[in-house]
Amino acid sequence: MDIGVVSASDYLRRFCSRLGLGNQEVRDAQEAVRRLEERLDVRRNPESIAAAVIYMVVQRAGATNSNSAVKDVSVATGVAEGTIKEAHKDLTPHAHMLFAPPVTAHDIINPLLQA
Repeated sequence: MDIGVVSASDYLRRFCSRLGLGNQEVRDAQEAVRRLEERLDVRRNPESIAAAVIYMVVQRAGATNSNSAVKDVSVATGVAEGTIKEAHKDLTPHAHMLFAPPVTAHDIINPLLQA
C-alpha cells in the first residue's frame, strides 16, 4: 500500500473556494505555498500552513478587519483561530520570499520609456 504525503497545496483550492476567493488570490496562495514547500522546512500541520497562507493572502488583498478575516479563514478551513495566528506568526518573517512584490504601472511603463 502506497501512502502519499499530504502537503499544504493539497488543501488550497478547497479552502479558497469555501472563502469565495478570486482567481488572483488563489494563484497568490498557490505560489506562496509552492515557494514555502521548496525553500522552508515548516514543522506544522499542512492544513494550518494552508490556512495561514490564505490568511496572509486575504490581508494582502486589503482585508480591513483582521479579526473578522482570521475568523472567516478559520470557519472555511476548520483550523482554530489561534492555530492560524501562530502559523501566521511563524511565516511572517518569510513573507518577502513567499509573495512577489506587486507589479505597478510604473514597472511596466518605465522600461518601455527607457527603450
